[in-house]
Amino acid sequence: MDRVIYRQPDKRVKQEKEIVIMSLFNSSVAKVVLLGISVFLVYSIFHSVSITVQKVEILNKARVEVEDLRLRNLELASLLERMQTVEYLEVEARDRLNFTGKKEIVFVIPENMYPVAREYVDSLLSENEVDSSEYGLEVWKSFLSSGI
Repeated sequence: MDRVIYRQPDKRVKQEKEIVIMSLFNSSVAKVVLLGISVFLVYSIFHSVSITVQKVEILNKARVEVEDLRLRNLELASLLERMQTVEYLEVEARDRLNFTGKKEIVFVIPENMYPVAREYVDSLLSENEVDSSEYGLEVWKSFLSSGI
C-alpha cells in the first residue's frame, strides 16, 4: 500500500505568489494594459448597442413596409375581384373602346366643350316641369286661331 504524506501548504510560498501578482498589477505597464482592455470593452459595448439600435430601426421600417404591402395587396385583390365582374367589363368597353349597347348612340364631346355642355345639361335638368295641360291648351288655341 502506498503512503500518502500530507503537508500543509506553506504560507510563505502563498504569500510570495500574492506579492508577485500584486507587484504586476501595481506596475504602470499593467495599469496601461488594463486601461486599454477596459477602453476596448467599453468601445465594444457601445458599438454593439449602436448596431442593435440600427437593427431595431431596420426592423421597424420593415414592419411598416410589410403592413403597407399587405394593405396594397388587399386593395389589388379587391380590384381584381371587381375587374372580373361583367359590369366592370361593360363599363370599360364603353369608356375605353367606345362600344355601345343595343339602341344606344355615342356622342363625342371635345374636352374644351365640357363646361358648356355641363351648363346646358344642368339647365335642362334644373328647369321646372311645364304643366302639360297648359302647354296643350296653348297649342290648341294657336291651332284653332291660326289654323294649319
